[in-house]
Amino acid sequence: MKKTTCCIALLACLAMSSCKKEAQAAEGTEVNTEVTAESTTEENSVTQKLAGVELTDPEGKTITLASLRGSYLYIDIWASWCKPCCMEIPYLEKLVASMADQEKVRFLSISIDHQPEAWHAKLAEEKPSWPQYLVNSTTTDLISETLNFKSIPRFVIIDPEGNVVNDDAKRPSDETLEADLRAL
Repeated sequence: MKKTTCCIALLACLAMSSCKKEAQAAEGTEVNTEVTAESTTEENSVTQKLAGVELTDPEGKTITLASLRGSYLYIDIWASWCKPCCMEIPYLEKLVASMADQEKVRFLSISIDHQPEAWHAKLAEEKPSWPQYLVNSTTTDLISETLNFKSIPRFVIIDPEGNVVNDDAKRPSDETLEADLRAL
């Protein structure tokens, strides 16, 4: 019951946020796309905050997100208890297989599960071929705050230098995603 209430609250917040953006667009509110020193500083801050994020693989080895620089990263943020997240797994599996011929984009999944046993069980069931990592609750809070999201699944694209290119990227189930990733 607690998870259901939490999910409903998250969906309500997300819906209100989307509705607010749509209302601004309908009113003709202009969006400033100009790059300023302030926005560049903000981007650098995001890059720095995410660079130190520690990721733990299924064997318990810890790395930082910064150690994965050098390619574009398509990151899947998910949890084993999240049904929409799990519904994207087969699509992500197909995308990873379809893009195996290129080296420009690497795929990884970051679980925000608070129970590592549930995460390990889901990995044993799905047997994903791309790298899987787990983060603790403090890191989950840092990631969601830095990337400004309140719900999962969430997909993020980071460039080879570690800068966030898209903090709300298309889902693997979107048929246009592969072409977008190949165009990076």
